[in-house]
Amino acid sequence: MSKSIWRFLESFLLPKIKHCYTVSQGVADLFKERYKKQFRVIRNVPLKKEIPFLNNEERLIIYQGALNVGRGLEYIIRAMKQIEAKLIIVGEGDISKDLKDITIALKLEEKVSFMGSIDPNELSSVTRSASLGLNLLEPKGLNYIHSLANKFFDYIEAGIPQLCMRFPEYLKINEEYEVAVLLEGLNELYLANTINDLFNDKEYYSKLRNNALKAREVLCWQNEEKKLLEIFKNI
Repeated sequence: MSKSIWRFLESFLLPKIKHCYTVSQGVADLFKERYKKQFRVIRNVPLKKEIPFLNNEERLIIYQGALNVGRGLEYIIRAMKQIEAKLIIVGEGDISKDLKDITIALKLEEKVSFMGSIDPNELSSVTRSASLGLNLLEPKGLNYIHSLANKFFDYIEAGIPQLCMRFPEYLKINEEYEVAVLLEGLNELYLANTINDLFNDKEYYSKLRNNALKAREVLCWQNEEKKLLEIFKNI
């Protein structure tokens, strides 16, 4: 559906809805400004699972999610030429074949693995085996700039540090919990240097990991669902 159709549906339906909620404060503020409607925020955080954490000595970087344009995937694959680690890519999308072609052209098959789409329960175990999560986005529009991706919270639940963009929602959470290295932009040299520096700074890496383990106790569905249930009670 085109953007104009979505905008029409929003303007037609939202004024008629009594209880509204969305996934981030940035989006809630945009809707309030546009439609003069108050939105609650219910973040799409995962259920906290009580399963053992893995202590993998191998440096593994993980990206999980759609393989689409604007996710910074071309940059990270090219950066792997200079990164002392391996990259696991989980998911499928419009540019899956293009990314595999880049990997082959750069002779990076030994460092970059494509797992395709996998069962969510298996994904949780794979994520916990990683050393670092990736949440890379290009600022292609307000939807990206005000995003609060599921994977951001999935990495926290897995207890691993992550790289993500210095967008408002991530900045706000990171100021409170310090679980991520925030990126100012995307290019392969910048990514390579940032990741290598993080892995080589064992004290800072351990700090981010410990912070993620603490944050998972708060940023989980067991807590977030209470806000949603409160909305349902008032319907």
